[in-house]
Formats: sequence, C-alpha cells, structure tokens
Amino acid sequence: MNKPEGIIFDCDGCLLDSEVVFLKTVVKYLKKYEIDTSLEELIFVIGKPMTVIAQEIIEKFSLNISIDQLIKEERELFSAQMNSSQLKPMPGLIDFLDRCKKEKIQLAIASSSPYEYVDNIVTQFGIKEYFQYIISGEQVLKGKPNPDIYYLAQSKLGIPKERLVVIEDSYNGIQAGKSAGIYTIAYKGSMIEQDTSNADCAVYSYEQIEW
Repeated sequence: MNKPEGIIFDCDGCLLDSEVVFLKTVVKYLKKYEIDTSLEELIFVIGKPMTVIAQEIIEKFSLNISIDQLIKEERELFSAQMNSSQLKPMPGLIDFLDRCKKEKIQLAIASSSPYEYVDNIVTQFGIKEYFQYIISGEQVLKGKPNPDIYYLAQSKLGIPKERLVVIEDSYNGIQAGKSAGIYTIAYKGSMIEQDTSNADCAVYSYEQIEW
C-alpha cells in the first residue's frame, strides 16, 4: 500500500472496542420482551444507522413497539453501560495517530453513531485534535452500507479517493468504503468476529498497517 494522504476511521470497533458493549445491551434489552438471543445472532446490525438497526430488530423479533421507542430505551441502556465501563482506545491507536500526524496525513472519522457520542469518545480519550473532521450518520440520508458518508468525508478532506484509506471493522462499513471506491482496511482488533472478506486487506493491530 502506498502512503495515503488521508485516512478515514470508523469509530466503534476501530477507535474503541464498543461493539461488544452495544450487542450485549441489545441482548439485555430483548430479554425485557422475553426474547433470548446471542451476540452472534445480532452481528448483522453492526455498522448500520440506529434507525435501521431498530427497524430490523423490530422486524426480526416481531416486537410490537415503535422505532423511536426502541431507540430511546436501547440508548439509555447503552449509555448506562458505557458510563460504567472502563473505556480505552484500541491498543496502538494513539501511536498510530502520532505517526500519521508526523507524516502529515489528514484524518477524519466517519461513524454511523451520533456526533455527540463520537465527540464525547474522542474528547475522553484526548485524541480529538488528531482529526480534521468528525462525520456522523446524522449528516447523510443513507447510512452504511451505502457509501454516502465516505463520499462526504472525501469531499470535506478534499483528497482524491485514490489517495485515501478507510479503516473499518464491520461488514456494512467495509461495503460502504469499497462502494465509495476507497482502499479499505479491515481492522480485526475487536472481540467481535465479523465477515471482513470484502476488504482490500485485514490487520489485527495498528502496528500492522504499513506503507
């Protein structure tokens, strides 16, 4: 891989290992409706906008609730779980961000999560200064696996897609990056094992990313 001029990161599963926390809260939430499920059964929702996740969960488990109700209740549960967890950046992330800064590589975040959530994470980790832009799912009409969020990130960075790299952990995120025509790295440092076969390459740590 040639040295990129810009790198666009997903947040959950790439900056921190929050995917497992989210799936566990969904499992816990569904028990409220006497539905027993597993993390593996819910992997299909990772990387999608919350409105889509809510709709798909309602349909899959035949829940008699509104999308807004599910989102509100699940977010309350997820926020409580995140607040009680000892959140840490992915191993090697900050060293990798320092390397990118020294090499004058522009960085952005393109996450399906709300802006406030992502901003809180990068502020808590002390890494906000590394990123030129934080782009959230609220800023596009169609979320991942559609490429819209990566088109927007590319436009804001002002870098040709051939000189960009996307770092994603989910099937849906990888599909979005690839559909945008950007070289996409599957980051597999999360506890959740996902289908990353569509990525251009896969790494298990930030130390493995070379150019």
